[in-house]
Amino acid sequence: VSAIPAVRAFLLDTQRDIARKNSVIMDGRDIGTVVLPQADVKIFPFKSTTLEHLQELEKCSMYIGYKTHSVIMSLTTATPLLGICYHKKTRDFMADYGLEEFSIDDEVLTAEKGIALADAIEASAAQIHARMCDRSAEIAEKLRTDFYNTTPGVLCLERR
Repeated sequence: VSAIPAVRAFLLDTQRDIARKNSVIMDGRDIGTVVLPQADVKIFPFKSTTLEHLQELEKCSMYIGYKTHSVIMSLTTATPLLGICYHKKTRDFMADYGLEEFSIDDEVLTAEKGIALADAIEASAAQIHARMCDRSAEIAEKLRTDFYNTTPGVLCLERR
């Protein structure tokens, strides 16, 4: 049905009108990119490649991650993160970046607690981003140093 231009145009106008008049959650392949590209909050499914997912993540002002790999991806892009911890290693990653105050165990998570954490992250997003960048630089330098010291004769090129 969406292949019919008139139907697609009608649905696009209708969806935008609904969003203008109401607080809504919309789901669909084109909602965040075509229907409501200026939406306050967008939730994207994983892309087909890690690189594409990271590129989308870099555009976000905040990321809510549940799995440890989600936390790692947010840390990789220095995107402020609300980490929902289902496992100790998830909290450990958050703590290593000094972000434990923005993590919560999934067993105690409520809507109110999640919203309060999201508000706190939003209020200090620039400082969180800077903290994440600084910590990532420290880790990268340690890895370079450790690699160089344990692997003599290996040429390490830096990306610029």
